Amino acid sequence: RKDASAVQQVESLAAASQIPVERLDKGTLNAMCANRPHQGLVLLTDPLGFEPLSSLPEPKSPASVWLALDEVTDPQNLGALVRSALFLGVDGILVSEKNSAPLSPVVSKASAGAMELMTVHASRNLVKT
Repeated sequence: RKDASAVQQVESLAAASQIPVERLDKGTLNAMCANRPHQGLVLLTDPLGFEPLSSLPEPKSPASVWLALDEVTDPQNLGALVRSALFLGVDGILVSEKNSAPLSPVVSKASAGAMELMTVHASRNLVKT
């Protein structure tokens, strides 16, 4: 199968990074994913979450560019904004913690992987930050 070589490649990359791999049958994968699409692979990770303001890095330069998002409630819009921010070279993202979409698999999918490369920080009150 075409998928078998892709799965083998992912397994090789995981082994090279010392990430344990466990082969499971399709029924078990379906149950783990609540019957959502999984393409034969499931990765168990820590829950997604915003980084606190206390972990904001020092500016890379005086001309650092940050994207501030206030009350973006649609997870697909948030993911698209994260994706665009990465593409445009934004240094970081700051969102309002209240009335914003939480980081989720939907945001991750909409970001097309950008969420894995950018840290999203949250503030309780974006206006006062």
